[in-house]
Amino acid sequence: MDTDMNKPLVKKIRTDSGFYLYDARSNRLMRVTPEMFELVDSFKEILKETIISSNDRDNKAEKSALDILGELSDKYGMFQAGPLKQRVAPMCHDCAIAQIGNGSEMLTIETTDSCNMRCEYCIFSGGYRFFRSRGSHNISIEAAKAAVDFYLSHRKGTDHVAIGFYGGEPLLNFDVIEKCCEYARGLEKYNGRDRQLVFSMTTNGTLLDDGLISWLIQQEFYLTLSCDGPAPIHDKHRVFPSGKGSFDMVFQNLQRIYKKDKQFYKNHILINCTLCPCSNLVEIRSFYEKYSHLFGDAKVRVGALHEGNKDYFDRHPTYEGREKDWDDLHAEYINALINGKTSEEAFLNSFSRSYFEQEYLLVHRRNVSNKAEDPLLQLNSCFPGVRKVFVDVDGNLHMCERVTHHFAIGDVWKGYDIERINKTFNDFALTMDSDTCRNCWGVRLCPYCFTKGTDGEFPKDFQLVDCPNELSWLETRITNYCAALEKNPRAFDYMDNIKIS
Repeated sequence: MDTDMNKPLVKKIRTDSGFYLYDARSNRLMRVTPEMFELVDSFKEILKETIISSNDRDNKAEKSALDILGELSDKYGMFQAGPLKQRVAPMCHDCAIAQIGNGSEMLTIETTDSCNMRCEYCIFSGGYRFFRSRGSHNISIEAAKAAVDFYLSHRKGTDHVAIGFYGGEPLLNFDVIEKCCEYARGLEKYNGRDRQLVFSMTTNGTLLDDGLISWLIQQEFYLTLSCDGPAPIHDKHRVFPSGKGSFDMVFQNLQRIYKKDKQFYKNHILINCTLCPCSNLVEIRSFYEKYSHLFGDAKVRVGALHEGNKDYFDRHPTYEGREKDWDDLHAEYINALINGKTSEEAFLNSFSRSYFEQEYLLVHRRNVSNKAEDPLLQLNSCFPGVRKVFVDVDGNLHMCERVTHHFAIGDVWKGYDIERINKTFNDFALTMDSDTCRNCWGVRLCPYCFTKGTDGEFPKDFQLVDCPNELSWLETRITNYCAALEKNPRAFDYMDNIKIS
């Protein structure tokens, strides 16, 4: 990681035929001349009259490069030397209240911490140090209704509200789900609010039957179901207490939903694929693309495993050839963009699209500043309690279901705990305000968020553990992004209307 305090916070990107500069302060990425590429690190210190001593072609090119760099610096604040400045002050109490003044965009209720399966890689399997273990507790209907009361009364300035259900396996406490939906609709009607109610659920898909499917369709639920690939891969980890795999049951239920209502399936079903190091990417790809009516059109959301369970990774090492398979899939995705295949069925249903699209979407749809920011005021992570609020089985409020329970931000009876919200945000911001982060070229596109928190603290060594690989992958994506646009300036146009999730 470059720590030269006299150089601009810029990443130089080279493709086979182009030179690019990515400016961290403004989040701008631009193609430049070779002279601009070479001079950007020191252009402010170079006196033009000392470099322009003749009218030969090379010196003219250098003069033009210096002029353009200067204009961009003046106009957008780009190419400033040294690290970003430290924050002037932490988030204040009143500012935190203002941040959550309109409530959370979405409420997620943990209906139960129990599960009918024993997936070895599950974050709640007991193998992850800072996460709770699988339990046997259900949320009470009183606590669940209090959560709905809290959420709907705080949510302002919108024409729709969203309530999700999570577990464990949420369908083990279906009674609460059904009553919450009924209660939320009645409460909105009683208060004279005509907002759209959007319901969702994350489920392992094993407990669905015809009656329940019909009810979910009637309620217009959005469902995320887990299917990790073909039976040999899925059943290796996603098993019942007996050790029996769940593939046949899940696959049958997916087909059942599809046959019952194809339009509902198309618009309301997402597939969660958890990728294990030992899972063969080619076999997964073949399976998903064979059943494209179930898994096509970017329905699959690929997720990596949490790295906190070393024993699991020791037992399931990466298979030989995985790196090549990954490279081939990556190349397939980029080549489809270059060759203008983004509207073709083969691309829309491809596993490579599901795997890589979100990663490149974050580059293509990054927020570009009209004037470069110097202090690191904006973090990529959401503010606690704004995007989501997660209610556990005991009625405690959390930022989301992916954050450890050591960062509670209130409860459904007393509401938000502003002091805890403030402390959590400021502790996180202080971690991101380190010398290393403020001098990192990738800080504007950094994926680091509250999910890295452990037992109430944020680790101080993540820069050494996580950042080298993250920066290498970010550089690869930006390089491929630029190279693709060289060959097809409209390669990423299809992303303009995609929702970032």
